[in-house]
Amino acid sequence: MASPAYNLGLLDGEVPLKRVVLLTIALFSLGVFAQGSCTAIREAQKATYGFRPSKVDEKTRDAKSAAMDSFWELVKKEMPDGVACLQDLLAEEKSDPFFLFDGSSLLFSLDQSERSGRIVEEAVYQSDLNEIDPAGYVRLLLQLSFSDVDTGRLASRYLEHPNVTAYVPQHALTLDRSLGAVFLYGSMTPERADGYLTSALDSENKETRDVAALTLALSMTEAGFKALTQFQGLKALPEPYAKQVRQLRTYSRYEPPKQPPKFSREEVLEYIRLIPHTEEEFHKALDRQEEYEKRHPEPDLGRKADSKGVVAAVARKIEEAPPFLGIAGAKRFIESAVANLSEKDLPMIREARRSSLQGLSDENLYEYFSYTQIIEGIINRLDLYKDYRIHQPD
Repeated sequence: MASPAYNLGLLDGEVPLKRVVLLTIALFSLGVFAQGSCTAIREAQKATYGFRPSKVDEKTRDAKSAAMDSFWELVKKEMPDGVACLQDLLAEEKSDPFFLFDGSSLLFSLDQSERSGRIVEEAVYQSDLNEIDPAGYVRLLLQLSFSDVDTGRLASRYLEHPNVTAYVPQHALTLDRSLGAVFLYGSMTPERADGYLTSALDSENKETRDVAALTLALSMTEAGFKALTQFQGLKALPEPYAKQVRQLRTYSRYEPPKQPPKFSREEVLEYIRLIPHTEEEFHKALDRQEEYEKRHPEPDLGRKADSKGVVAAVARKIEEAPPFLGIAGAKRFIESAVANLSEKDLPMIREARRSSLQGLSDENLYEYFSYTQIIEGIINRLDLYKDYRIHQPD
């Protein structure tokens, strides 16, 4: 008697006819369901978009906003087919610049795959910056950049656009072209940013050239300094830009802190490695901070301590303590980093600086410029890139 396995066709590689039929029916049903959900999404897109926000009145804008919320919910409800459908819609769209941006924002919030990244980059490039909140544009580019999407040509559009100033109310931050450039190019790898910024020095737009020069100086790389030595527009920079670019390009003799460095090289690198960037990492950092504060209780200021005394005590605590959540304000830590780190540590510091810009906020800017302070200090202490920096006579 043949075995049951033989009768089912499992030993010789055959698949029973009944199972083939059932599988075919199941796959067909899934295809029909996916097509049906995409049909609903396509119809919702046509009913919702096809307008320019700058051309409608407030009542219409409110109605469209509610419709867009419904469209987003529909796509999310039809997951995972919603992602595939939205990918196709964005790849096909040729005439609705606002949908190209809003749909891209939705797609990348749901899926950060390589295919979605390519589709979103192309779609956003075809969108209309006149119809987009500049802060929202910068936020989306930050997400793309930290998913390793090359945002160079999208950042270039921002740098060249006539009006990119925006207000970020959550952080009371006025985002002008220069700060936007810090976020956009600071979130790129240094090599990628240097290449795009060097090209921007040849722009026909003076404001673009000026901001590119300032941002390139802030990158503080050898390639960036070299490009600035060849830039013909240095003398025509606006005075605030010229002053900062000159400072960053000029060698300054290193002055050791009055107190010996509080943290060793190994401690500095470890604390930077542990700076949180996710919610899970944030809670772990809070636990480490709590343990540290138990071991280092605050001194008793007494009953007569006034508000100035309390503020001063808090400031001293921040200056002296290790950086659990971020390095901004950690004076002794920054001094130790400048004093103890070497040239081979710079790539890690640059990556930490880049990682500090994952969100659009003033707090992240403070972090970015604190890391910049460390990089500048190390470069000056070791007198790096001397062929491309200014050395004043003693």
